[in-house]
Amino acid sequence: MDRPNGTKSSIEEYNDNLYELLNEAYIMTNLQHNNLLRIIGVTFFGIDKHLGLVTDFMENGSLLNYIRKHRNIFIKL
Repeated sequence: MDRPNGTKSSIEEYNDNLYELLNEAYIMTNLQHNNLLRIIGVTFFGIDKHLGLVTDFMENGSLLNYIRKHRNIFIKL
């Protein structure tokens, strides 16, 4: 809920962002294509309840490692 000055509390923003992320993950669990990494589900872990995506095994490593290794082929916007 917005405050009288038009701002939101950090908890409200967190809840909005969490809802959007979970909704997007739900949609992505239903997508099937050879060029998309399949998302199996989501999990909360650790003391701070971090959100994690459960995906198929990526034979060539993580996307972050791929981007770091091949950063010269990506264009900065």
